[in-house]
Amino acid sequence: MPPAGLLLALALPLLGPATAAWGSADPVGEARGRLEAGDPGGAAALAEIGRRAAGAGDVEGAAAAVRALAEAGRAAEAATLGTSLLATRPVASGGKPIAFAAASALAEVGRSREAAALWREALDVPPRSPHEHAGGVDLWLRAGDAARAVEAARAGLREFPGRVVLLLAGSRASLAAGDVEAARAGVAAVLAAEPEDLAAWEQRCAVELVAGGGGAAARDAVAGFKRRYPDEAQPWAFAAVLARAQGDPAAAAAALSRAAELAGDCRCTEAARRLVEWARTQPGPDGRVTPPPP
Repeated sequence: MPPAGLLLALALPLLGPATAAWGSADPVGEARGRLEAGDPGGAAALAEIGRRAAGAGDVEGAAAAVRALAEAGRAAEAATLGTSLLATRPVASGGKPIAFAAASALAEVGRSREAAALWREALDVPPRSPHEHAGGVDLWLRAGDAARAVEAARAGLREFPGRVVLLLAGSRASLAAGDVEAARAGVAAVLAAEPEDLAAWEQRCAVELVAGGGGAAARDAVAGFKRRYPDEAQPWAFAAVLARAQGDPAAAAAALSRAAELAGDCRCTEAARRLVEWARTQPGPDGRVTPPPP
């Protein structure tokens, strides 16, 4: 991999004179910030950073550019960029981080079969980090294969035992596979170590709502989440689902309105907005809550 300064030197001219003058150590973050502030040039900058990084052999930098595009609400462009970068730096030539980023973007825009195929190709090179394993878990979930997702989570935890990102991925996989106790155990292990972890509280609420609808465990989980994060959209989205499960449509509507308000229209809250959209559909016609999408 090239030295860290190389990607910065390549990227600074793309980010505008103000950023270049500051000497930013995070060109990807600066370009994403421009995009999220409404400057379409940020997307072009991220694409150019990705291309130059891939050409220079900095596959992590190239993957970061793809992820930043997706996280800024440009998943379709991220998928296009990621697949094009793989032509420069294929999986067999060290491009696995790019493949994971591209697969996630493909899955986000509904191209789940392509995402799963790319993930399978990347599996020929064993995952090197907890995040790579966790990314594979979510790709299998998006492809609708909970059993494979559980297998991927177990493989990751064998290599990286106790890692939070993998415990939560394993909990999501177990919940999708119908194993509520395993899902509950995974999230409990995270909260025992990191009691304020927002993602863990989100997963705890999902587990308890799927397991018991409007029961006591779900009420406790949602109340705890709201108490810790009253100004985040996620607990209010779960509160809406809980209220509807308890037969209180007025409270559900109020909570959903608050969740939508907090999620806002910033691209950086795309995941929160997706959770709000999920909450609008829960419980389903059969009265059961289904897991949120990964």
